Amino acid sequence: MKFLLDSNPIIYYLNQQLPISTIPRASRAELVGTAFSPSKATTYPDGTVVITLWGELAYQLGGPQGYVLIASSDQQRVAPGAQDLAALFTAHAPCLILVDEWVAYARNLVSNATKPAETFDSQVSFAQALTEAVKQVPNALLLISVPQSVNEIGGNDGEKAVDSLKNVVTRIAYQWRPATPPCPGGHQARRLRRPPCRTARHQRRAR
Repeated sequence: MKFLLDSNPIIYYLNQQLPISTIPRASRAELVGTAFSPSKATTYPDGTVVITLWGELAYQLGGPQGYVLIASSDQQRVAPGAQDLAALFTAHAPCLILVDEWVAYARNLVSNATKPAETFDSQVSFAQALTEAVKQVPNALLLISVPQSVNEIGGNDGEKAVDSLKNVVTRIAYQWRPATPPCPGGHQARRLRRPPCRTARHQRRAR
């Protein structure tokens, strides 16, 4: 499905610089760490049961068809490889992946190895595979928000989570910076649908 570039003021402005008249509608996944619990699965109306963050990613991008590509890894709580994720992104490209409050989610796994969902180590492996996969797919874009303060990081478990994720993501993505005070409107996904303000969060971009 495509839409006219003049249907959105931001896109219309960009179109003044680009010789195109329409753009494809992108598949999108919004993973907000505080919205998901490692202690329980999510059941969707179509009967799909999603256990891990990577299962959620696959379902949001492609629904039941997308989830099938990652189902084995989700059900076994084992992080998918970059090749599997790249296949998912290619099948549903162009795609945009937004990850917010990842540290808040990952820190719950540091000292809780008995959670029903993935382990902390598998979460770090997922971060590595995710960035590698996005790098392999030209029309896939990944943006990750970073905590600004010690309070947001959340103690020793939070420090371990942010250090581990930072070490993985900085190998590929652009500048890892703490988020600055958010502009009105809050959530990063919402901000992408309106003109950016000067105080918008710095986000990670991995290609």
